[in-house]
Amino acid sequence: MFTLLALALFGLVASTGPERAPEVPTLAVAAIAGDQDAVASLRALGQPGLDQLVKLRRELSSVPPLFFGPQTPAVKAWEAAWEALLDNVARQRYASASGLYWYTDFEAAKAEARLQKKPILSLRLLGALDSDFSCANSRFFRTILYPDPAIAQALHDGWILHWESVREVPKITIDFGDGRVLRRTITGNSLHYAMTADGEVTEIMPGMVGPTTFLTWLTAARELTHEVAALPPATRIARIAAHLANDYDVRLTAWRAALRQVGIRSRRDYGSLVAATDAKALDQLAALKGPVTVSAEATRLIGALMPGWSARSAELAMPLAVTKSRTEVGLLRQVSPVEGTLAKDEVQNELVLKTHIAQLMLDNPERLSGDRVVELTQVIYAAAFLTPLDDPWMGLAPEDIFTGLPPELEKTAAQ
Repeated sequence: MFTLLALALFGLVASTGPERAPEVPTLAVAAIAGDQDAVASLRALGQPGLDQLVKLRRELSSVPPLFFGPQTPAVKAWEAAWEALLDNVARQRYASASGLYWYTDFEAAKAEARLQKKPILSLRLLGALDSDFSCANSRFFRTILYPDPAIAQALHDGWILHWESVREVPKITIDFGDGRVLRRTITGNSLHYAMTADGEVTEIMPGMVGPTTFLTWLTAARELTHEVAALPPATRIARIAAHLANDYDVRLTAWRAALRQVGIRSRRDYGSLVAATDAKALDQLAALKGPVTVSAEATRLIGALMPGWSARSAELAMPLAVTKSRTEVGLLRQVSPVEGTLAKDEVQNELVLKTHIAQLMLDNPERLSGDRVVELTQVIYAAAFLTPLDDPWMGLAPEDIFTGLPPELEKTAAQ
């Protein structure tokens, strides 16, 4: 099969212009045939190499039916090989939908950011962005946010992208005893850090929000990061802290005003607002936002992963989709799931989590410096997400909850 398709690939070499390096089709042939050195060579070309590879894949979109007819095993194998190649080069699952290249070496990302004079968008997550079983947030990022054309363009043109796994994502397997097995991730959250090329954190987006909110945040975070990067290094943290103080004040006011819209009165301080924002209040606040829509590209990808979904319109997609919390903790009876739509997740993240994180950063702005990002991440996961990274059980097995099981049966440590 791959011999005939390789001929089609080599046929494109003759038409290669200045916009495509001649080695990309040749390396693609070798990589699809299983040559890992060729995959590494394609990855070494960075975002421009991935751009050429995505363009090549689109040009070849009619080749499999030409040789074999549509939907034959050979065509499916060809398409799966291409998907795997793009994922391996981009280091992101479903990279064909977004076309985005991600660094996994932070120092390499900073070097490229300095070279291109761009800010860094650094994703910290449980699991790996190029793995099926990463945390639910990251699965939603690569199916809902990153394929969105406006978001993909903004990330492609304006940022150097980097991701780092903070630890493995916890998984649960339920064996129904008749051959059926259900697998899910059960907890985990994620952070998008906006950073200067030197690694200072200028803005933070916790968890999952809708495409419009994410794009608005990207635009504002990019402007702020460029402003900070232009300052003398000694004054940068003070400027970021001033931004956080203003953002914290604005968020308290907006949070209080939003609660008043649904008939809830509260004092304008973080503790009072948290106490007033229970699950019912979150539902009411989410209803104020209306439906959160996704792009046609994201809807097509959701349809490929969930047969029958493509028949639904983008306007219906998000009200019907479950949230991260329902996806991850709905299987655990001892954890209270947050039911609802993406709009509810957006309210939770925008009002509650971002305000809490701003408060944490204002307590110690020095954590925003480039050499303390690991500490910053640990603080946020422990204090805001309530899933401490240094706890082997990530908060899922608190000592003060009685389950009726002997400890040696409930928890087993790796030997």
